[in-house]
Amino acid sequence: MQRRFSGSAAVLTAVLATFVHTPANATTYTIKDLGSLGGTPALGTNAAAISNNGQIVGSSAASNGHTHAFLWSNGVITDMTPGSTNDTYATSINALGDFCGYMLTPNVPTPTGFLILHGAGPGNFRYQFPGYALGVNRYDTIVGRDENGYAAEWPLSAPKKVLSPTVSQADSINIYGDVVGSIGATAAEWKNGVHYLTGGVEARAISNFGVIVGLLYDQYNNPHAAQYLNGAWVAMAAPTGPSLYSAAFAVNNNGVMGGYITWYGQPHACLWTSASVFPQMVDLAVSNPIPGMSLQYVAGINDNGVLAVAGTVNGAVHSFVLTPQ
Repeated sequence: MQRRFSGSAAVLTAVLATFVHTPANATTYTIKDLGSLGGTPALGTNAAAISNNGQIVGSSAASNGHTHAFLWSNGVITDMTPGSTNDTYATSINALGDFCGYMLTPNVPTPTGFLILHGAGPGNFRYQFPGYALGVNRYDTIVGRDENGYAAEWPLSAPKKVLSPTVSQADSINIYGDVVGSIGATAAEWKNGVHYLTGGVEARAISNFGVIVGLLYDQYNNPHAAQYLNGAWVAMAAPTGPSLYSAAFAVNNNGVMGGYITWYGQPHACLWTSASVFPQMVDLAVSNPIPGMSLQYVAGINDNGVLAVAGTVNGAVHSFVLTPQ
């Protein structure tokens, strides 16, 4: 279902209050700020992914002026590259708590992908290679983009596998080794060979049951959240019209999808239970809201329904964990 709105921002605000609401049977959440690594508040903390055990990874401004990968676990945020003068970013975490990311070194054109195993501690890289590590599955197979700008796969104990020898990127891999991403400006899936997902621009995540989410462009040439179903992209229910955008970044193994919608430039974190059902606005479902908070997008959702959400507090960049009540 798609709906088009017109008129002033004030009218849209009124529509938002009446149409986009928290349904009676929708999940409500408690919210907790992940904290920071002590750097510039304007750069703040950006969550990237969440595991089934509730650990969250991402990047945060560190006190030495660089951006560092973090691990949030049991209420504590930890700098995973303390003291480093490189910028590091954690991008994905698996069910074991192993997580991947990449490092940018000054005056070095090629990034370094890495894997840190659960419990290994800050700076203890299990695996490093040239390229961007963007996704990791239960078996520690990493996917991303290599030093040549090609979608690639790095098994833990085997040589790199180039998925597409052209401009491309792999973003997500499930336990069966199915990979999604993009080739040029076309979404793609690597499953027994490459499959172009016609009509989509980016495939961002795939569940263990093969549910794929990402984005395409709508009739206004705006990015729009979409799910790949039965061989075709299906635009997910969201407001459409000039300056109204959406995208889906995450999906759990229960088929719940997370991302954002915008209302005249204001992003709102949201969840879809199906492509045809209008999303739940997460900020309207928080029982203990933080003053000044803006929940901008769902970065990850685990199988227990716990969310990693990025946003702001009074304009400073923050990220949060939202736990179902």
